[in-house]
Amino acid sequence: ATTPKIAPILGSVGYSVKGNYIYGPFEAGFTDGQVCSGGVCDGGIDIITCDKSFNVDCTDTPNSQMLPSESSCGGHATPFHYHFDLNCYYARVTTEHSPILGFALDGRGIYGKYEGTNGIPTDLDACNGHVGPVPANSTYGVTSSSVYHYHTTDEAPYTVPCFGPVATISECRTLAGSELCGDDKTQYCLGDSLGSTGSFQEYDKWCPCFNDAGIAVVTSTSDAVCGNGYTSCASSGSCSGNPGSDASSGSSVAPMRWVTAFFLILSSALCLSSQ
Repeated sequence: ATTPKIAPILGSVGYSVKGNYIYGPFEAGFTDGQVCSGGVCDGGIDIITCDKSFNVDCTDTPNSQMLPSESSCGGHATPFHYHFDLNCYYARVTTEHSPILGFALDGRGIYGKYEGTNGIPTDLDACNGHVGPVPANSTYGVTSSSVYHYHTTDEAPYTVPCFGPVATISECRTLAGSELCGDDKTQYCLGDSLGSTGSFQEYDKWCPCFNDAGIAVVTSTSDAVCGNGYTSCASSGSCSGNPGSDASSGSSVAPMRWVTAFFLILSSALCLSSQ
């Protein structure tokens, strides 16, 4: 574990202390009907972002067993594996360092969300790791010492996206390379609850390098698809709001400048035909 590198994008990045797989943030994707009717999520989108897209796109009640949740200890599927905090493994005591939940493939410990009296750690690097004291655990051969270790987080990447230390998002993107972290942005319509109106978020698919808000983006959320003034969406590619003058031609709603141009051309044609 002396050379930082990206963890496996799909599949196991480690094992829990109970012997189950721990995965990174991604799945290979969900097709229409797997989770719900109308719900589709591309591979390379983190599992919670997929869930938020289903909130907008599903036309019936999602199959809760298809997605990890708090009630399933952050895991799902066969073979059973975890994608985020293994909450059933420990008492979430904010004033104590969380216990060890498992080990990453680089041999380092993966701990729960909390770092003792400081609560949730604020100095995690791009791999969800940092150097600090860990509680002794004789069962797993862990001594009480200050070592580099990982924590689970509420925001993506949730577990271990890379084997650190990797100090910055920029360094992580360099390690991942342009094939994983490129300039190809996709915009998704995300909602916080089932049937809600969504908002757009730009996403860099398959990139395991997330900012503090849990977003793998090339740029911040913008109007790349819907244009200025579009404030919400009913589904991916469906925009609503008041379009601005620089709306993208990729929008599913006709930009105002093209509507204006159409009427100018029509007016000119009518004038010519009446002469």
